[in-house]
Amino acid sequence: EVNVSSDIKKVLWYIDDASVAEATTFPFSATWIPQKGTHIIHARGMTETGKEIRSRDVGISVVEFKGEKQ
Repeated sequence: EVNVSSDIKKVLWYIDDASVAEATTFPFSATWIPQKGTHIIHARGMTETGKEIRSRDVGISVVEFKGEKQ
């Protein structure tokens, strides 16, 4: 979930530079089915005037997860 100023009208989420989710309703949130490995996540907020605000990259490592098929 991302909490941002009221100027943001849309948030896009990226994992490993691939777009995985888009939200247009506040509070902005997204889900992702994780894959094992190391990933880089970032978000981009878009204002009504077209300005883009990008988050910092966040690195994660997935070693296993509860929903994983054996």
